[in-house]
Amino acid sequence: MCVAGQSLALRVRVAGQSPALRGCVAGQSLALRVRVAGQSLALRVRVAGQSLALRVRVAGQSPALRGCVAGQSLALRVCVAGQSLALRVRVAGQSLALRVRVAGQSLAFR
Repeated sequence: MCVAGQSLALRVRVAGQSPALRGCVAGQSLALRVRVAGQSLALRVRVAGQSLALRVRVAGQSPALRGCVAGQSLALRVCVAGQSLALRVRVAGQSLALRVRVAGQSLAFR
């Protein structure tokens, strides 16, 4: 996903389900909302140099995740409200590749 000042809405079908993805990229800030199995996941990715701050919102909880990117790749795993989320973010210039694994389903967005 390489967008400059544009907002977009994508719908992807995974294993018979149709999670909704909404993103708005301004500079190096990316906000995503993914709906999987009736649960809404709000992902915010902020890129500053090679540091990433991710915020995941699931079931009213909003844990903040911060990490330092090694080789422009960051992999995070967090358990929220009994649900396991695996997040992988790859940064290349202003292009972000996001992989989200929710309840055994893998969703890849670029």
